[in-house]
Amino acid sequence: MGISENSLVSAQKHAVTNILSSIVMESSVTVQSKIKTSISETIETTNGETEYSLIDKVAQEVIAKGESSTIENLSKEEEYWQEIYNNGKNEYRYWILMKMPKPEYSDLNPSMMTVKQSYGVFPIVKSVFVPGWGQIHKKENKKGFRFLTGFAITLTAGIVTQSMSNNYSIDAQNADSGEWIDYYNTLSEQYYLASTISYILAGAIYGYNVYDVISAKGGKIYALNDDVGVFLTLAQGNNQVPQLSISIDL
Repeated sequence: MGISENSLVSAQKHAVTNILSSIVMESSVTVQSKIKTSISETIETTNGETEYSLIDKVAQEVIAKGESSTIENLSKEEEYWQEIYNNGKNEYRYWILMKMPKPEYSDLNPSMMTVKQSYGVFPIVKSVFVPGWGQIHKKENKKGFRFLTGFAITLTAGIVTQSMSNNYSIDAQNADSGEWIDYYNTLSEQYYLASTISYILAGAIYGYNVYDVISAKGGKIYALNDDVGVFLTLAQGNNQVPQLSISIDL
């Protein structure tokens, strides 16, 4: 973010300078095929008369073109600005979001990257045993915890209300008068109904949990394409009979 009372261009330059200073100070960058780590290094113009600091040079490029040819792979992603009236003066505010690959991925060939969207049967097996466990395995943590919490609450409610229904049924059998028998039977029926509804909800959550873990794609899995090689070797054993061995490098 950059702020200026003079002009929007000045606020823009401040914002770009701030983010470039952070990039260069936090990590090394590739500048015209050379690695540089200092923001004070200078770059000469073509006529050799004027020198610009690295930050100034790149800031001019970003403002003019939205990307830099000096710092490799640096480009503008988004920008936003405002003009506000503050303390009797106009104030310009400018925000910029830039992107640049991390150094460890700068030499990575994108064609070697794949997205594996299949998690196999493991999430299904996990969700069959514990609702929500499969979703967590597929990197859908919030959804997984919702299934787990919902199933646990409804199942616990079903067990508790069923136990209370049984207790009131026993109390009705041991009651001395018809009034108390009816009273306990009524409570027993109410808690039995509550337990039935709770078990139905728990079963619905469990069933939908299994359906969801089968149908949902889950989080993306990025992996490198490994070379798969098949090697044939012709060797001669101790019995002087030629032998052909096959090895597969996965």
